[in-house]
Amino acid sequence: MLHVLGGNMHVIAVCQPSVPVVAAVSIMEAERDPFAPISMTLMGGPDRHPPQSDGGQTILPLRAAIEWFPRPRHHQGAVFRIPGVMA
Repeated sequence: MLHVLGGNMHVIAVCQPSVPVVAAVSIMEAERDPFAPISMTLMGGPDRHPPQSDGGQTILPLRAAIEWFPRPRHHQGAVFRIPGVMA
C-alpha cells in the first residue's frame, strides 16, 4: 500500500494490526525499501505471556459454555461488539 501511496508516509497501528505492521516495516527496512514509512506508531498491541503466568484469560474461554459469552448489542441498526469477545 505504501508503494501505491507514493512513500513519505507515517504508519499507525492500533491493537492487533501492530504485529503485522512491525513485521512489514522490519522487512521493508531490511530490504532498504525506499517506500518504508518515516515513522511507526503502535498503540495497544497484543502481548504474549508464557503459559505458566496465564491469569486465566486464555483458559476460561476454552472451558466456558457458549451461553457464557455475551451477545452483540444492537442499537438503532448499529451493532456494537464487546471488545475481546468474538460473536
